[in-house]
Amino acid sequence: MQYENSLSQNYSTMVSQLKVVHEGKELNLSQISKYMNHSDRKIRKQYNALYDKAWLSIAKDLDELFDKLVKVRHEIALKTGFNNHTEYCFHKHGRTSYGRQELLVFSNNVESFISPLVNEMYKTQEKNFGHEIFSYDENFFVNKIDLNTDKDLISSFKKIFQSLSPQTHVFYEELVDREMYDVGLRDGKLMGAYSNYMPLFSMPYIFESYNGSFGAINTFAHECGHGLNSFMHRGDVFLNKASSDVYESHSMSMEFFVWPYINNIINEEQIPYYKYNKLRNALSFICYGTAIDQFQTMVYDKPEMTPEERLSLWKNLENRFLPWRKYESDGFNYQGRRWQQQIHVMRWPFYYIDYVLAQVCALQFWLKDEKCHETAWEKYIMFIKNSGGMSFLELVNSAQLKSPFNKESIIEISTSVKNYLDTVLNEVI
Repeated sequence: MQYENSLSQNYSTMVSQLKVVHEGKELNLSQISKYMNHSDRKIRKQYNALYDKAWLSIAKDLDELFDKLVKVRHEIALKTGFNNHTEYCFHKHGRTSYGRQELLVFSNNVESFISPLVNEMYKTQEKNFGHEIFSYDENFFVNKIDLNTDKDLISSFKKIFQSLSPQTHVFYEELVDREMYDVGLRDGKLMGAYSNYMPLFSMPYIFESYNGSFGAINTFAHECGHGLNSFMHRGDVFLNKASSDVYESHSMSMEFFVWPYINNIINEEQIPYYKYNKLRNALSFICYGTAIDQFQTMVYDKPEMTPEERLSLWKNLENRFLPWRKYESDGFNYQGRRWQQQIHVMRWPFYYIDYVLAQVCALQFWLKDEKCHETAWEKYIMFIKNSGGMSFLELVNSAQLKSPFNKESIIEISTSVKNYLDTVLNEVI
């Protein structure tokens, strides 16, 4: 296991050191990503190409690294009495209320109901734009609105959480007063974001590289959802006893609960774009995350796969679950390498499906919040309080949500999101 940890940490080190020179300036990935959703199509195309170039410089190294990881993980699974790493990770992640068969049913429902719906949305976008939509266009509906803000993250969210609830107000005040965060953007800083509970201080600590993008705003809300849970459970001996699908439901639901107060950090004229972007991305994320989970399952079922076979496998899964996805050039992602940019595949295998299941729950909380905020928030807080004492599906049922494994829940959220987006479409085109 030490060897596996060493290999997976090598991935983070390699990625944190990625840089490209542009117009005489050396840029890291966070600095590049800020412009990858620029309102000017030429600029975002240019910065997406830079991002692709940076990753392409380590493509073969990633092939070799992942090949070693697959083999050592398979060996660990066999030595601990499991048939493969998939079974091992189900046990490791504490999944007691569903198994591999339920996830197969879920993936089939996503492929049947959500992927076609999102594909139709992108066809509409192509019609509105009058040209093909490539991967760097996916977050855009017009070429006018910048999906960025210049407002301060920490102070803006102070207003948001003061307004949201007494629980978030108390949590965030202490977080800020004790400076339990690191959101600055600087050279050499690790990519990604997290919220870790620190027992010595009885507080969560939030880490992010904030670049002012809509995505970064969403990420901070996400990590604060994790932080609120650990804050409410501090001192609880069962703090770390919930499964990761439960924890991700806390955080992904918070991304929607901040919506009524998002004008504290996003300008009013940008808000329809933020919401449209967030909701459509929520559906496309379910498709992408399901593809990631299926990819890992197939890879660890056949650990003898060659690097080339894995790239081909990913291309096939993209065609199934993300049929709208188009790459303009023969670069990193075109080669079937998009999964190599997903840190969870390299460092935390089989964790990613937890985000997907949580997204289904979060969208249901959003629907409840649209109808009655007080009721939705009450259910959410009870969901947090009961975490650690119930399984994922028991918590889902206690919050009066529908199981993600039911076809009806997939149809309901996809239809509801589409109907909502149709009503605001004229505002964003």
